[in-house]
Amino acid sequence: LKAPVLPVLSGRATARPVRVMSQRLDTVHRLPDGMKLEKIVVSPDASSVAAVAGPPLLFVHGSYHGAWCWAEKWQPYFADRGYTTVSISLRAQAGSERAAGMKFAGTLETHADDVEDVVKSFAA
Repeated sequence: LKAPVLPVLSGRATARPVRVMSQRLDTVHRLPDGMKLEKIVVSPDASSVAAVAGPPLLFVHGSYHGAWCWAEKWQPYFADRGYTTVSISLRAQAGSERAAGMKFAGTLETHADDVEDVVKSFAA
């Protein structure tokens, strides 16, 4: 299957084509304590590429980042190869919620628990 080729427009048309082979959905994941994590899901475009069976690939950022750092290049790269991808922003980072009075983003334990909850949601 071949992806549609569209011109890139950035104030002026260019001769360089861009393949549109994925679909992006910005959403949230609700944790058991009620907090919301920013979640970006990028899926393969079914009309352009065959989907790979199995759970999605999960991308987790490092310090002082968010889900956005994977959404520009890496999530579309894997979606264009048939993988559904999910990136999350850890609590109190980027578009995720911060609890009132929270002085730091969380501990390694809270981050690990949050990632575990996201992974468990893939089976649902």
